[in-house]
Amino acid sequence: MRIFTFFFLLILTLTGCQNEMQETTPGALVPLPDQTPPVTAQSHMDIINFFVYLNHGKYEEAVKLYGGEYETLIYFNPDLDPEDKVGLLKRGCEQNGLQCLQLYSADLTARPSETEFVYTVTYRSSDGSQFVLGPCCGADETQMPPTKEFDVRVICGEQYPCQILDLPPYVP
Repeated sequence: MRIFTFFFLLILTLTGCQNEMQETTPGALVPLPDQTPPVTAQSHMDIINFFVYLNHGKYEEAVKLYGGEYETLIYFNPDLDPEDKVGLLKRGCEQNGLQCLQLYSADLTARPSETEFVYTVTYRSSDGSQFVLGPCCGADETQMPPTKEFDVRVICGEQYPCQILDLPPYVP
């Protein structure tokens, strides 16, 4: 009788929890009914995805997450249609000197408003070490100290995904 009671209570407990569970694919963020994922978590996921897409050459996906300016890329690529955002990001990463590297870290360092975020990111060089942007254009380390941390702004509206506003570091 005790075993029957135990199983009966176990079944009641499991069926009571069933309404809270939702089937999903591994790694997918699916909110429970009437719950929205926190905008902070969404901004973090989107910044990571943006740099993964750039690093893996998935420029069409990266364009969906990029809400920043294209003027520099348009200037570097006068032969491309200024509306060809996929082509501009591809050229930026593959020819123009954007360092579309894997992320090492992305840490939230500021939140200017409910929908704005500033992340300090670091990148992984192709040899596995942390990317360091050294002095440029004839400057020495005292004039232009090396940096390994970069601020990247993210803004989120009422609809996801969030928009990344800054491109990766540029090396001429």
